[in-house]
Amino acid sequence: MYKVKEIFRSIQGEGFNTGKESVFIRFSGCNFWNGRVEDRLEAKCNFCDTDFVGVNGKNGGNYNLKELIEVVERVWDLSFSLKKKKT
Repeated sequence: MYKVKEIFRSIQGEGFNTGKESVFIRFSGCNFWNGRVEDRLEAKCNFCDTDFVGVNGKNGGNYNLKELIEVVERVWDLSFSLKKKKT
């Protein structure tokens, strides 16, 4: 089971694929910090500003692999395939 905070579309902002349309999966949880503000100073990654706690983000939830693939495909199709069909 995959705990996912959110699945969203955006433009890749770094690396070789900068500027390309992408679908991002932000998984819930982190092994460097538990997300509790009171524990931030002692965390290995105390500079993190990512909200990774819970599964309440856009398209978030608990998914098995098949379900996760289906959601990613749906987000991709709704986001980019429709745009390409119009042009």
